[in-house]
Amino acid sequence: MRTRLDHVGVNVRDLAAQTDWYRDAFGLRTVFEFHLDGPGLRGVVLEHPHGWRVELLARAGSAAGLRAPDPLTAALTEGYGHFALTTPELDPVHAALVAHGAGEVMSPGPSPEPGVRMAWVSDPEGNLIELIEKFGVMEKFGPMEKFGPTAEFEPAAEFELTEKIDPAGDSEPVSNFEPREKNVGKHTDRTPERGQAQ
Repeated sequence: MRTRLDHVGVNVRDLAAQTDWYRDAFGLRTVFEFHLDGPGLRGVVLEHPHGWRVELLARAGSAAGLRAPDPLTAALTEGYGHFALTTPELDPVHAALVAHGAGEVMSPGPSPEPGVRMAWVSDPEGNLIELIEKFGVMEKFGPMEKFGPTAEFEPAAEFELTEKIDPAGDSEPVSNFEPREKNVGKHTDRTPERGQAQ
């Protein structure tokens, strides 16, 4: 079986603010955005130069889910707990994310995996992100300026996917994707304390 991880999906409250934060914090580019009128679902797929993707999803009427303050508490609830990113230099990436507004959950230190270091942060809505430093993968990374908040990319198109497929399969694809408004929904400090319900 030939498979590889394509993306991690994160359900969010404020799609515009979370999109801005993930793009700026990790140096991601927008691959495409979509809006499904029926269920009222909006989404944005973001991609890093090394290929990993995050899909942010928002739907009107959503309610807060797991907002554990740390990975041990998260493990008391079954289901999604966090996603993890590998970096060749843990300390500067962790510091840059905290400076960019990430919650500081666990400072850099040893991982349970031998020879590996880890740290934990949370995004502005409290979702946990693990950062892992694996010395054996350092040669796979480019210069550090290509990772994290200082990354530079060509400007992304407003959206690349312009059609949605008719699920019934009996009509032509229908355009249903909306461009993202510029500078809308910048993150403000409306996020509840980690571990608290909204």
